[in-house]
Amino acid sequence: MSSVAPTSATVSRRAVNPWFVAGAVIVPAFMEVLDTTIANVALRYIAGGLSAAEIDSEWVITSYLAANAVILPISGWLSAHLGRRNYFLLSIGVFTLASALCGMATSLGQIILFRVIQGLAGGGLQPSSQGS
Repeated sequence: MSSVAPTSATVSRRAVNPWFVAGAVIVPAFMEVLDTTIANVALRYIAGGLSAAEIDSEWVITSYLAANAVILPISGWLSAHLGRRNYFLLSIGVFTLASALCGMATSLGQIILFRVIQGLAGGGLQPSSQGS
């Protein structure tokens, strides 16, 4: 008897439930959209909690949107060079870390810096999730 070694053609991939894939790409996109709008509602509380003027606290929103606008045009290039999945996972990781840092911020300057990082990562979530 001869044994036949499996080749790449005979080894099949395990089927993945398409609903799991859909959820895996929709949830990060939802997080990004939610984060874009949630700061608008909480702006007064952010200013009060950090003892900042309400007009200065508007930089929390502006910094996120500006960083998001900067990264969107180059997200296709980053996705092509890093790989779509790697770029998507990197965006999720950095976005989550920046969200945690925003929650732990003790000054307005810190939260603005962390929102810039969050905006850069969040800008990669929308195109990557739609391309999946």
